Amino acid sequence: MGWLLAGSLAMSSAGSFRRERESGVMELLLVSPMSERRMIAGRLPRDLVQILASFGLFLGIWAYLSTWSSRPGAFSSIFFLE
Repeated sequence: MGWLLAGSLAMSSAGSFRRERESGVMELLLVSPMSERRMIAGRLPRDLVQILASFGLFLGIWAYLSTWSSRPGAFSSIFFLE
């Protein structure tokens, strides 16, 4: 499930990059007078919300499924991806 989350985030990032390139936003960003720091600061909150929502859903599903496990410490295995 962890690999699916990582793959989903990678595909989402690639799709966002492709949409920006196709719509012309990428060219506008490259020629804009804004600094790199300001561009990143504008995009970072949106990206973090997307990542944190996915990660929260991942933790919720993992917690729910770990209640079915008879193995002690099943939830803590998330940190080791066992």
